[in-house]
Amino acid sequence: MTEQASPGSPPRKTDDAKKELEDKRFVKRIQSFWTTLLYLLFNKPRPSSETSDLLDQFYATLAATSDGLQVDIDDKFLNLQTELSAIFKKLPSWSNAYRIEQLQIHMMTKDKLDTELSRRLAEAQMVKLPLVNFYENRTQTITPKQLSDNYKRSMLSRLVNDLQWFYSQRIQRRTDG
Repeated sequence: MTEQASPGSPPRKTDDAKKELEDKRFVKRIQSFWTTLLYLLFNKPRPSSETSDLLDQFYATLAATSDGLQVDIDDKFLNLQTELSAIFKKLPSWSNAYRIEQLQIHMMTKDKLDTELSRRLAEAQMVKLPLVNFYENRTQTITPKQLSDNYKRSMLSRLVNDLQWFYSQRIQRRTDG
């Protein structure tokens, strides 16, 4: 909502719009304060806003993935589920997020496993992961139906680890530069 100050001058925001903007800024400052306080308490450097936003988005994706996995798990995955829940309760960090991602691999159904392996291979190609040819050769020499689920999990776990390392280096360069 805007109102005209005078002919030819730019429109001014109304009091309601100004108050809403001030409220948003206040909330952002409070969030920043608590984030800083938590990081100082745990002796961790405060991440940049961009890095923090990326981590928040990654955690949201991991939480959504975990919610979908809970339906698919049985008793043999109870320990993994317990560990997953414990990590989600910790202060968010890239290392915790990467651990969650690795645990999720062992809790995927066959269909999710096949989909994730294909998607991660495509991701590795897109970012030009140095070992992408290795993964492609390993999966193309044997048809996906011939690969055991354990082999796929092992391959996906290693591929995700290499992608995590790639992204960790990229994040480190962003925060250093």
